[in-house]
Amino acid sequence: MKNHNANYEFELEVAKMLSEQAAQAIMGYFRRNLKVTIKSDNTPVTNADIHANEIIVAGLQHYFPADGIVSEELADKVGKRTWYVDPIDGTESFSKGSTEFAIHIGLVEETEPVLGIVHRPATHELYYAIQNQGAYKISSDGIKYPLKVDASNQNGTVLVVSKRHYHEQASLDVAAHLRPANTIIHGSEGLRIMHIAEGTGNVHYSNNRHSISTWDVCAPQIIVAEAAGIIKYANGDPIRYHTQRSLGEHFIVASSLDLFTKTAELIHKYM
Repeated sequence: MKNHNANYEFELEVAKMLSEQAAQAIMGYFRRNLKVTIKSDNTPVTNADIHANEIIVAGLQHYFPADGIVSEELADKVGKRTWYVDPIDGTESFSKGSTEFAIHIGLVEETEPVLGIVHRPATHELYYAIQNQGAYKISSDGIKYPLKVDASNQNGTVLVVSKRHYHEQASLDVAAHLRPANTIIHGSEGLRIMHIAEGTGNVHYSNNRHSISTWDVCAPQIIVAEAAGIIKYANGDPIRYHTQRSLGEHFIVASSLDLFTKTAELIHKYM
């Protein structure tokens, strides 16, 4: 049963601490000392991913031994609650020397995210949220800002898309019909969603129903939801977690219901 009286402040502090430790380790490999291996699913993994994952998982197991863990670089551990961990979201960008990568740590009770952090090591920015307590960003100079989506869309739609999949025909078709005023192309799923959460983007959608994993979305999901954004599967169903590793469906992140509905219609037509 979910603890409806929990404030998750201790969990948040542990997650922040572990993400900072992992960030320091990751930056020790950034643009140097990097070893890249291609996994069986044709995605890259580096020695930095593995080192950061070890730091985060060991810390979670120490502080919350009864909890489960689902991580990109680890066999699943079953527990009362479940942490979803991506030590480097945007490994391909990281391995090419780009700063478009982030650390994700999210906590699920029952099937819903209740806490999430997205930490950007290269710029020292941290996004976080606790269920029913709002979403926040800590800037590189240590200032804390509340996050809120741009629901007004007054200056035209800003589309946020995957660097890897943007030029696929189906994605181009959807984008063409959305007629965005501007398009942001980014290499990290979590940071794409953060553009919606902080109001610099208005809509993002997954290009491939099989390419997005639970650890890509869990932590960003609670942050954008607490920033008053909409994040659901394209068919309108909520995104739930039951220790699965792949979402398996298209999802949409939007700053308004109208924009979500329009994007969902286009995805059903073109993807």
